[in-house]
Amino acid sequence: MVAEIGSAFLCAHTGISKPELETNTTAYLQSWIETLKGDPRLIVSAAAQAQRAVDMILGTQPEEQFQDSEAPAFPPHPPQHPPQELCA
Repeated sequence: MVAEIGSAFLCAHTGISKPELETNTTAYLQSWIETLKGDPRLIVSAAAQAQRAVDMILGTQPEEQFQDSEAPAFPPHPPQHPPQELCA
């Protein structure tokens, strides 16, 4: 759920808007409905984690601000690749 929300944040930030992306995101998040009904705080936590990951990806938040227990589950410095089109 964190990755899906983060993806939606990044698409919004970059101006990527395709109906099929929005449909896929909606369908995926709908699969979490029952879990979210059991713990409504989960969406807030997932959105906060997604925002921290997006901030880190965009370089808008220094990684030093993360506490060890809060660090995203991906390497702090992803390999550098040539830019590619995000959504074909």
